[in-house]
Amino acid sequence: MVTPFMASPDMLEERLRQLADKLREHHDPQYADALLIEVDHGEPTIGMENLLDNLYDDEVTLAPALAAEIVELSRLAGAAERKSERIAERFL
Repeated sequence: MVTPFMASPDMLEERLRQLADKLREHHDPQYADALLIEVDHGEPTIGMENLLDNLYDDEVTLAPALAAEIVELSRLAGAAERKSERIAERFL
């Protein structure tokens, strides 16, 4: 369930930064860097859509918990649902 607090821009930005840290720890840092560039420019939706596309196209292996977090945050950021569904289908 998404509450207004969870979907607030500041909370979303904080969670996206935390996601970037997780991505940087376990995957090529380019994914985190590209996400943060868009977040810093006030475009979290574009950042998440690009992340979803890149992870899918590069056939990156994601742990189920990380994949679930990416799917949740992409939905909160307003990314195209079909993009998050591809990740969910592959990893969840």
